Amino acid sequence: MNRFVLLLLCVIACLLRLWQIDLRPLHNDEGVNFYFLEKISSLGYYPYSHENYHGPLYFYVTYGFTSLLGDSVLALRSSAIVSSLVLCIVPFFWLFREKRAGLGAALLLFVSPSLVFYGRYAIHETLFLLCVVLFALSLFQAAVEEKKISLLVPTLALVGMITTKETWIISFAAVGVALFFSLLGTQFQELKSKIDWSRSSWALLLSGILLVAIFTGGFRWMSGLREALLALPQWISRNEVDVGHHKPLIYYVSLIARTEPWLFVLPLLLVYGAFFRREIVSQRIVIFLSTWTLVTYLIYSFVSYKTPWLVISFTVPATLTLSVLLWKFFADSRVARHCIFACLILASICSSITYTFLLPYGKKNPYSYTHTSKGMLQFVELIEKMWEKNPQARVLIGTGHYWPLPYYLREHASLVDYRKSGKKDLPCLIRPRGIPQNTIANCRSPLYDLVVVDSKYQRDFSGWRTKYFRLSDVQEAAVFVRL
Repeated sequence: MNRFVLLLLCVIACLLRLWQIDLRPLHNDEGVNFYFLEKISSLGYYPYSHENYHGPLYFYVTYGFTSLLGDSVLALRSSAIVSSLVLCIVPFFWLFREKRAGLGAALLLFVSPSLVFYGRYAIHETLFLLCVVLFALSLFQAAVEEKKISLLVPTLALVGMITTKETWIISFAAVGVALFFSLLGTQFQELKSKIDWSRSSWALLLSGILLVAIFTGGFRWMSGLREALLALPQWISRNEVDVGHHKPLIYYVSLIARTEPWLFVLPLLLVYGAFFRREIVSQRIVIFLSTWTLVTYLIYSFVSYKTPWLVISFTVPATLTLSVLLWKFFADSRVARHCIFACLILASICSSITYTFLLPYGKKNPYSYTHTSKGMLQFVELIEKMWEKNPQARVLIGTGHYWPLPYYLREHASLVDYRKSGKKDLPCLIRPRGIPQNTIANCRSPLYDLVVVDSKYQRDFSGWRTKYFRLSDVQEAAVFVRL
């Protein structure tokens, strides 16, 4: 029976991540990531730049999937799908002496609304969190093991964190603080004597080589090392200058309240345990997981720069902590424990279905952020119909926010130009046929058959049809189509 339930949840987890994978249009960032994948195709490596913030590992992993599966939406999002599924399994193998609680955590993560949503999202976050969870749990297990230990898995996971996203410093600090508090009372010399320094030295050497190799594109882009050093300070400064992403202190609380409110049971259980079940909350595994969750949440909350996908950095460890606590609190009541987990799994599935399929994007979905609108897909359909009639029709995308249009128009890339355009450019861009370029002052633009500019420039022109499209949450466009 238990194996049947586990198999059923595995199937549900895969369906939640794979079913109608193209239901939600590509986000701006997903389109930009596709552009970087094309860089790998042309150069043979990813030319990492600190101005792009995020590390190269994600691009290499995703490039592997697109090389096998093509450039479909499924292929582009496959690295996130696989990462989120593997992440769910990690706790079962790495929660030291807590295999059953680890199984419960895996089941809850399989259907976690936040992990499901961003497990269908072609960005760095899920791969990054997989590395963080592997780093945290393997490091904790190594610290509490009684036998000789090697640092191979923690160091490799740390390399994955560093080469995926600059926020590795936050997760590294949170895990470090959690490990410190969970090991209070342990002699440092005792820990030092347990480390197999011969194997660990080789692990550190291998990790160092991999770190350099990933940032330098297999030692072909040595400037990548310099870029890696510049990335962290630029990312830190972003918190001050990028005010468009600043959110209030309780932003993540309000997000969780709408999507995973059962996680608020966690602090209640910890407070109750501190007074009445101290033998449980004083265990190292509980101290480690709860401290990791709390420190991560506090850091991200006090940082002004906030985006919704960062929420999985603490909803995942919170889910791990909640699973372990529930398993321990109800260790003597199997029926009650199974009923509680069943209710949590059912609530998670309902929330996942709501925000993945019923409200896949838009203002009613708290996970959706500056997302592509349905209007962009309608706009793409308009252009494709135009190309059916005139295969050589030229298009100018002159809006400020146009990603992920280059992905959707990739098969006709040679016919599409992208450049910011304003009111003063319109006479040149939409001049009538037959009028030479130089007839209009400063006109050096090709003759376009379709022009897209910001919606504030919308007006009627002779020989042109004007249409309005909302391309995304932050971009409204006026589209001029030559008659």
